[in-house]
Amino acid sequence: MKKILGILLTATVFFTSCEFVSKEELRKPDVTLSGSGITLSIAVYNDSKYANIYRREIIKNGDDIEYGTVMNIGEIIPTTSNNKDSYGFPDLYIVSGKMYSYCVRYTRKNGYVYTGWTEWPVDENKDDVTPPTTTFADDDALKMSIPDGVYLKYDKNFKTLQLVGGDISQVTGFESFLPCICVSYKNVSKVFQLENISAGDDLTEGFKIDPKSFLSGDFFNQPITFDGFLYQKSDTTDLSYEKVYWSQLAVITVKDDSGEVVESVTIPSVENDDNYHDFTDLDGSATGTTASSPSVFLRNVNYPQFSE
Repeated sequence: MKKILGILLTATVFFTSCEFVSKEELRKPDVTLSGSGITLSIAVYNDSKYANIYRREIIKNGDDIEYGTVMNIGEIIPTTSNNKDSYGFPDLYIVSGKMYSYCVRYTRKNGYVYTGWTEWPVDENKDDVTPPTTTFADDDALKMSIPDGVYLKYDKNFKTLQLVGGDISQVTGFESFLPCICVSYKNVSKVFQLENISAGDDLTEGFKIDPKSFLSGDFFNQPITFDGFLYQKSDTTDLSYEKVYWSQLAVITVKDDSGEVVESVTIPSVENDDNYHDFTDLDGSATGTTASSPSVFLRNVNYPQFSE
């Protein structure tokens, strides 16, 4: 695998707050099981800008049912209005033998609209259908593997991050995914793709991340947290819509030069000393570098939070 020392980041996902509408208004996804995964059939609404797919584990103990943590596993971005009844979204990155429930959130002009949560399929005897068998043995196999002692060192003078303590090797099964970093402020999260690396590359000790090069205006001058790394893959096989897949989030610790844990940092949009640049655009808005493709810049991810 290639080793990468320097990494640029470009924003690919953007979150905006919208009002919440009843999640029972829209049709739930249809769930179909295969030998190696689960395929969702998600209703098409041409007035929706995009749709996020959420997943949670179903844990049954006799008649008792519990649910695992809700995760945002992907997104559908329509590229054209079409007459399709549904989008196909295969969920292949699941733990072998586990049962899952799904919910879809559509983004419309006036806010979000949720579907209800799906039930696990049953057979003619009302017994649960056997879950698919996959190559992923546990939840840890669904995210980056960050070795003990590896962390991001924050340089408070230059406001940069550097990987310290070792490499982060590519995880089996996600060779076609690209590494990303998740940054949060309050209940807002954004995912930024790590540029200048290819799918299958390791993240090598010493690579630097400069948040000033990608943060948008709403994240400057605010206490932000660097939540961790995740994998992202885009599929444009069907020309009428794009499918985006996310792995689970791998949390990584951020420390300062003295080794103290950094809970949050504040990065100014304008600084007077020579270490910084003025990020105010000519139109007066304070933003970082925009993504190379405007069509994929404005995306809602709300990762990994979810409101029932």
